[in-house]
Amino acid sequence: MFDRKDPRKLLSRADQPIFGPEKEWEKVGQVPNVVFVEGMARQGQRWLFYYGAADKYVGVAEAPVK
Repeated sequence: MFDRKDPRKLLSRADQPIFGPEKEWEKVGQVPNVVFVEGMARQGQRWLFYYGAADKYVGVAEAPVK
């Protein structure tokens, strides 16, 4: 997670990946077996992760706020 006012400043980083490619459309494409978060937003009690998959698709994943 980066600082809102200075996006060059890293605030925190997970020790393990948050998620990885699981579905077929995330595994097959120009760059196979890759998902990459492009944006993250909090909506109430959940996080929304907007991500690219296999360099071909766009998806959204959600996780509860803890």
